[in-house]
Amino acid sequence: MDQKSGNRANDEESKMEWGGGLVQKEAKEARKDDLAKLAAAPFARSRDDEEMNQHLRNRERWGDPMLSMIRRKKRKKRKKEIDRQLQEGEKGEGTPGARGTEDTSVAERDATAPETRPYYQGQPWPNRYGILPGYRWDGVDRANGWEQKRMLHLNNVQHRKKVGYKILTANSDL
Repeated sequence: MDQKSGNRANDEESKMEWGGGLVQKEAKEARKDDLAKLAAAPFARSRDDEEMNQHLRNRERWGDPMLSMIRRKKRKKRKKEIDRQLQEGEKGEGTPGARGTEDTSVAERDATAPETRPYYQGQPWPNRYGILPGYRWDGVDRANGWEQKRMLHLNNVQHRKKVGYKILTANSDL
């Protein structure tokens, strides 16, 4: 009997894999399933391929003007899903566990994150790029003055152009 339990322990140890966790194994299996689906699919994919179209629609692209609206919709959808799971959990049909969001991608988790970030409340210094200071900025301008001189120079050039134009148009009445 002692040998049987010892054999079971050896079997369990041989099954255990080092260097990877449960989530990594699941991701590997999902990737393997996706590759099997892809291998079974025809080589030429047309515009009627629903899976490809859905994948392309779900991609988030940098600079997309509708990205904030899409994220807002995802956030609302995810919130409704979580609320539904909580209501089902209260009825006793199953509670969402601590690992209930494992199936969500990084982009979906970012979409459910709060939309607002802290920012500096005071009046920021002017700069060429319109970059706001960090929310922890103490209000002390530690620059060497080059940026301020550049802004002053650009304003002077603009002013000279306006004055020159006014002088030219005022003399054209002759």
